[in-house]
Amino acid sequence: MSSNGQRYHLSRIGNYDLTGRCLGRGSFAKVYEAKHRQHKIFVALKTMNITDMKDSYMKKNFKREALMLSRLNHPAIVTLFEVMETRNHYCIAIEYGGENLCDYVRNQKRGRLDEITARSIARQLASAVNHMHENRVVHRDIKLENILVNVESRRVKLTDFGLSNSFSKTSMLLTNCGSPEYAAPELHSALPYGFEVDIWALGVVLFAMVVGRLPFEIGTKKPVSAHRRRELYLDEIKRGVKTMKHQIFMGSASFLFKDLVSKMLNPNRDLRLSIEKVRKHPWILGAFIEEYPSIDKSWQTKVLHKYAKYFNRTCDSVVNEISSTPYGQLGGIFNIEKHLHQMSGVALKRSTSGCKVRESKTLLSCEKSTVNRPATSMTGSKFIPSNKCNRPKTAQGDKPEMLKIFQSKFREKLE
Repeated sequence: MSSNGQRYHLSRIGNYDLTGRCLGRGSFAKVYEAKHRQHKIFVALKTMNITDMKDSYMKKNFKREALMLSRLNHPAIVTLFEVMETRNHYCIAIEYGGENLCDYVRNQKRGRLDEITARSIARQLASAVNHMHENRVVHRDIKLENILVNVESRRVKLTDFGLSNSFSKTSMLLTNCGSPEYAAPELHSALPYGFEVDIWALGVVLFAMVVGRLPFEIGTKKPVSAHRRRELYLDEIKRGVKTMKHQIFMGSASFLFKDLVSKMLNPNRDLRLSIEKVRKHPWILGAFIEEYPSIDKSWQTKVLHKYAKYFNRTCDSVVNEISSTPYGQLGGIFNIEKHLHQMSGVALKRSTSGCKVRESKTLLSCEKSTVNRPATSMTGSKFIPSNKCNRPKTAQGDKPEMLKIFQSKFREKLE
């Protein structure tokens, strides 16, 4: 607000025009809907006021969400596009779209999903959790509200990695965080934990989708202390979903569904299913194992030459900037264009054989282009992404070297 009392409204951040819609807010962060100026794609801009952060833990870890997302690249996980930072503010641009799964389930005629629909969503989520765990990321806040659903395609996106963390078997996690209704017994008991807390939370999501209610609720309207709340939840979940009450709740569900959920919601974490066993369970069996198509070198070369021509720069300077700051302004433009290209490949793959395709990115380089027509065209000062993309070639092979370079340099900046 100015000295004469006039209020100013933020309308743009970097390459993103704000639509005026606030998607959510917390004590020190706000999430806005915005549109990228060149690609015209809607994104979620999560902005944080660093000066408002009073909690020492948050001050230390507010960059962790971007760091964890930079390790991940999966169709059922939101994509990180760009990171912007000033002395007092921090902002990340991430993929956005669809309503949250909680509202989607609530809006169904019976307030729950049929098992065919629930299975389709569960397959995508199990694939996403498997990808996270393969990359040593624990989400720690999987819940209905943190899953976005495209109502038309029923494709889902796991979002909100604000509480996520890296994990290794030599260093268990200790922080008690997440929503109590989705928290595993080891979280309520303040015990060291790892990947198994995500399996429990995913089991709660599956139960809620099919049954239409959460499996564990303490049902007290009176305010209670945090310690007493933990005690109440522990008492509620100590037998999992094998109680008579839960069997009544799941009365109309199939035997295989009940079997899967009971094994995911086993209070004994040593007996709880791993994500690999979840994906092989008969109720899940037949799930498509979907990953992003590979980025072919010819497409990459066309894009790099296009950027060099558009920004009046050498191709090598474009490569160097994207490699050194993969989530900077130019990196953000490249990430969005790559994402659109990969998503077009996912759509083509789903409409044909549905075969498994592993992503294999090559080392970012600038070679002489032999292609006359680029994948995207220029008009004035705007990029206009082409709607006609050739299906990317599938590739099985080495781990993505370009991604390794991007991630290592980004981690150095954050750490």
